[in-house]
Amino acid sequence: MKLFNNYIVNTFKSSKYLGDSFGVVFEHQYLENIDDPEDWSPLMIYDGFIKSLDLQLELFKKNLLIHDPVPENFTYNNNFLLLDFGSISRFDRIIVGKNPIYWNINQFFYNKYVPSFFERLVKSSINSNDFFKNKINNTLYGFFNYDERNIYEEIRKKLFVLSENRLFNNAYSLIKKYIEDFKPKINFDIVNFFNTSYIENNISEFELKYVDLINTELDKKVLVLFLGKNIEKNFIKILSRICIHKNNIFIANNSKEMTDSLYYFKKEKNLNNIRTLFTDLFSENNAHQKNSICDFHKRYKVNSLIAFDVFSNLIFDSKLNFDEIFKCFSELTENFLVFDFDKKINNFFSVDFLESLKKNGYNFKNMMKYHDKYFIAKKILTLKDNRYIILSKKKSRILGGKKL
Repeated sequence: MKLFNNYIVNTFKSSKYLGDSFGVVFEHQYLENIDDPEDWSPLMIYDGFIKSLDLQLELFKKNLLIHDPVPENFTYNNNFLLLDFGSISRFDRIIVGKNPIYWNINQFFYNKYVPSFFERLVKSSINSNDFFKNKINNTLYGFFNYDERNIYEEIRKKLFVLSENRLFNNAYSLIKKYIEDFKPKINFDIVNFFNTSYIENNISEFELKYVDLINTELDKKVLVLFLGKNIEKNFIKILSRICIHKNNIFIANNSKEMTDSLYYFKKEKNLNNIRTLFTDLFSENNAHQKNSICDFHKRYKVNSLIAFDVFSNLIFDSKLNFDEIFKCFSELTENFLVFDFDKKINNFFSVDFLESLKKNGYNFKNMMKYHDKYFIAKKILTLKDNRYIILSKKKSRILGGKKL
């Protein structure tokens, strides 16, 4: 069917028997990783929103609708697919309120229990703390100026009239047209830089050794930490040379602009073994959120972690110490860690700050002391420019007399 694999996760009638109360049991194909909308960058949220509306337009051709068209019911795997096959219903059987179709349309704007696609799209463009602070009476008025509020209200009125007149295709087409104004802007300077770096033939000693270590020592599924807004030619050149050897590469970044650029770039290049993840795993406010390190690891379960040039971001921006960093690394990988360390500290930091770092032990010896608490170094490659590339194996943990 056209809808399966293109709009809906491939679903089939199961031969399993779950009791007399179940007339028919459906199963969907096995998905190794189920992502979470918390990991989607702004452009991904927009694309997911458009895909959900396209699916709704297709379903109307068969007298059907999505009962819960919320981001949590979709997953991304080089395409946005509906997971919840059971949420598809005949629209003439929806009996919520006086205008059930308008109730369904409203689900794209506001949901009582989880953020709707529209709320996530608006939220993705602003600071999350501001979002909850300014959200007024379960509407988005806190973020709209006077003209924007009027437009929003007019759209809602038109949608109500269209649904009353059963012009459902017109209604969903109107939503698609309206949200075009909310489409995130892509930084094409970054994308073009990625394109140029990806096909560059020259490769440095640092890049060559990094690639060789990853391709020979790590398995087919890796998580790459690439943090911050800095554009790294090294990273893209290395990525281009490991792509052909790895089945699944998850790239986690804590910058919306950078993750959107990577997402756009990988789509344009058809790099289907790469999945981009927008996540601030190292935020102190993130300990109990959905995309905490613990939850993140359970969902993606990677055997190997590549921490590419992350110390400057984690120490200078996130204010973590070496012990905290390696503890986090150990919780993100099942087995191996590859990372690089630069003994030199960039000169654009203030003299006082550089001195405080030195006093607090920003050096190779101190870094390795905390590394050895969680990992065993298997290979240490020393480069001419004061940099190291290190391959490590996670130490086994003993819990209740059992080795984990």
